[in-house]
Amino acid sequence: MTEEKTGSKDLVITKDLSLSSVNKIYEVGNYVKQIKEKHIRTNQKMEDYLQENTEIERRELEEVIAKFNKKMEHLREADCYKAMEVKLDRYEEKLHVTMTQVMVSYKKAVKQIYRCYPEQEEKHEKMLQFHKVIEDAFLSEDEKKIMKAIKDEIHAIPHRMITL
Repeated sequence: MTEEKTGSKDLVITKDLSLSSVNKIYEVGNYVKQIKEKHIRTNQKMEDYLQENTEIERRELEEVIAKFNKKMEHLREADCYKAMEVKLDRYEEKLHVTMTQVMVSYKKAVKQIYRCYPEQEEKHEKMLQFHKVIEDAFLSEDEKKIMKAIKDEIHAIPHRMITL
């Protein structure tokens, strides 16, 4: 881009701009600054208006939330809730142990498929069948839909970025 200066200090001629006045640019800049400031002030006035006209409702809402939180805290301290927490912890532990055993069995089954089916196509087909059985055994219908959506999204990723 070449630049030529004319006799006046406030004029610049470039190939991209026909004739631009530096003073005009400052005028527009000041105008934009004024509009931005008015925008900020108006926005603040709107917020203040909403705050002032919902003071009672806000206080009522805060009281209701505080009452709700107090009730929740009280319920969590109840013996029956604590007993359910203990049960939940036991179930989580049982799930963890069982899933660890499932992973060990899964690895053994995959090794067996690879040993028993030397051809790539057969191996692939048996693995698909095996995964279908696992899905049917362990996943609910909703979980299967989620898994399918995830798989579809992964398959939609360009192969240059990730190989499956």
